[in-house]
Amino acid sequence: LTILLADGKPVPVGAQVRLESSGEVVPVAMRGVVYLTGLQADNVLQVSWKQQSCTLHVPFKRGDDPIPDLGSFVCEGVER
Repeated sequence: LTILLADGKPVPVGAQVRLESSGEVVPVAMRGVVYLTGLQADNVLQVSWKQQSCTLHVPFKRGDDPIPDLGSFVCEGVER
């Protein structure tokens, strides 16, 4: 999935994404891309960097694609 800021720019590289259900923490890659495992049907992600943070609700539907693109999600109200 890709995480964007309210202004449409990607979340900074190295921002941390925590999957609430498992506590797994992964870094944000270039262009706001995040790779997650262990997703459920409904997921809550905590995204944080410097003094900024947001919460995202990400649905997931299992399929045959081993690396599905879940689309883009916006950290509402957060700008760079």
